[in-house]
Amino acid sequence: MQRAVVLIGVARTGGLPELSAVQSGIARMAAWAQAQGITGERLVTLTDRDGKVRAHQVGDAIEQLIAPRTLDQLIVYFSGHGIHNRGDLWLLSDAPKHTGEAINVEGSLQLARYCGVNHVVLISDACRTAADGIQALGVTGAEVFPNDPVDGLERAVDAFFACARGKPALEVRDPVESAGAFSALYTEVLADCLSGARAEVLDRIQDDGEEVALVRAWKLADALTAQVPPRLKQKLGRTPTVNQTPVARISSREGWLSRIPAAQLPMPGRFAPAPAPMMAPMNAVRAADRMLSTVLSGDRARLDGMMATPVADGGAGPDLLRTAAGTLAHPFGPAHFETGCGFKLRGARVRAVHGRGAAIEIVDGVPGALVRVAPQQGPCTVLLELDDGGGVLLPAIPEFVAGLDFEAGELVHVAYEPSDLGPRWQAYAAHADTLRTLRATVAAAAGLGVFRLSGDNALQIARGMQVAKSIDPSMALYAAYAYHELGRRDRIREMLAFLHGDLCFVFFDIALLAADAGLAQGLRDDQVLPAVPLLSQGWSLLGAFRAPASPLRDALQRHLRPSLWTLFDAAGTRVLADALATGVIRR
Repeated sequence: MQRAVVLIGVARTGGLPELSAVQSGIARMAAWAQAQGITGERLVTLTDRDGKVRAHQVGDAIEQLIAPRTLDQLIVYFSGHGIHNRGDLWLLSDAPKHTGEAINVEGSLQLARYCGVNHVVLISDACRTAADGIQALGVTGAEVFPNDPVDGLERAVDAFFACARGKPALEVRDPVESAGAFSALYTEVLADCLSGARAEVLDRIQDDGEEVALVRAWKLADALTAQVPPRLKQKLGRTPTVNQTPVARISSREGWLSRIPAAQLPMPGRFAPAPAPMMAPMNAVRAADRMLSTVLSGDRARLDGMMATPVADGGAGPDLLRTAAGTLAHPFGPAHFETGCGFKLRGARVRAVHGRGAAIEIVDGVPGALVRVAPQQGPCTVLLELDDGGGVLLPAIPEFVAGLDFEAGELVHVAYEPSDLGPRWQAYAAHADTLRTLRATVAAAAGLGVFRLSGDNALQIARGMQVAKSIDPSMALYAAYAYHELGRRDRIREMLAFLHGDLCFVFFDIALLAADAGLAQGLRDDQVLPAVPLLSQGWSLLGAFRAPASPLRDALQRHLRPSLWTLFDAAGTRVLADALATGVIRR
């Protein structure tokens, strides 16, 4: 098996505090790689100890490794500052001053699927603080894998992150505090696991008559999630004010990162003791997994008990998840509009509306909370201009009412439900509680950065979301991104075909994720709504999916607010209003 490793370490960037543990983390990972027999040209180290690290250097190193088409596995490790700006970005030496001097992780992950290497692994020992916390909203980053599909075959890509996406009370926004608290703790635990020091990650097998142990990706992900939080507490000598819950996205089935010969394994009984499963902390990642599995099991009594019971000694994450899911699952506002469709808002107000192909008005008596829409010829695009000048661009779908939830200036949830006066209501009403709870749990987990599809329930969860697509279109969006992470584009294409036939349009995100190149072939621009991604993570994938050139989307990139669902600032809202008025957005 031909393997290669790229190690990237950037301790200084953008006036942020220097990360003193970067070099030691790089050294530990280099020592591990060498112990695995990965040496010479197949072990590339790029750090700012010897000069600036730039995006083209990383891209060139990766391209040189994969060009011979002989690699079976490529591991890319990063230690440094990171931000979450619509997607994950690893800041290189000249960021954020130069917007392209960062690594666009989401876009790179997508291109890595088609680079010809059977198993690509990205490991991030970096913060995921919100971009507004360090004034880096303009950073877009670059993809570091070549945009050159080798044979059209999609291969396994696994991604490991040292912490969940930045969120108040779950992950700190302040990079100074997070840098000091996180240190290289994640890499310490990672290196222990990869070296065979943790028994719970080892899978002993016979390989050509020799006993070896493999560290498989999914076992490593579970071990990191379980072991990093208590290690942080132990290191600090107190309960930390910073929660660090590692997350991972595993698409490989039997993928492994370490192969340890029997001679290097501890004797039986000398392993570091594996923690009892029941003693592992109930962090937000494990809480989300359990809630999703319970919803899909149909055990309503158990679910109600989970939603009503605070989590002891689990940090803030599980209870934030429980509270958020409970709020989002609770319906609000009218179940229909006389016109057949419209929007209702919770946590924000509308001061103006813009659209094409429909009569649109703010409902009198409930100013700003309800917007009534009368489409003239099927689904159409509506721009809701909020009281603070920001804006949301969404499709208005006949026979559906869209509920929007805002929290602390972020659009955290959009739910399309059939009008209770329409023909779809009866089918929806029979499953409304389950669908609302499933949708709310997925949204809450995604908002806290702990939604993952890995392990035995991955496909079950994705299928559960997909089943709801005909009566809950918003679930189709979550399902599409879930299938994308699992590498199941066939499922996305099935949903695209169904939704196009059922609703006479396709969400932009699903068209993007379903396509081989550009937006889905065979669809006209006016059959894809709206003209931009609905979920903010879609923006970081535009380049990797080779979306058609769009001056409008290019202009709007600079005007995105930090939000789970796409939310524009005041300047971006004016751009969109002009685009609707002049016909740049035709439907």
